Amino acid sequence: MYLILNQDGEKTRGEAYSKVPYESNSETDAVVETTEEDLAKIFEEAKASGGELNGSDASIDSAIEDPLGFLDYLILDSNGAIAFDDAYTRETPDSTSA
Repeated sequence: MYLILNQDGEKTRGEAYSKVPYESNSETDAVVETTEEDLAKIFEEAKASGGELNGSDASIDSAIEDPLGFLDYLILDSNGAIAFDDAYTRETPDSTSA
């Protein structure tokens, strides 16, 4: 599978995935070949380090079970490896807006 990441401010953040070969012509996209198992391991390591899914009602165990539902918590580190972003908080809709 291919993880598609997009430049989000200063970080390149997980945005989508493809189960077939994928290439992007966008200068803000990065595509990394990986597996769901590898992504689950990243979340397992984050859990062992005390990582949490900030801004999500789900526990980090949910991300270990279904890493594709939590791609926005993944970034490319300075070495080009996929890593958990422990400073990230998922935005939630404002419950007071109509």
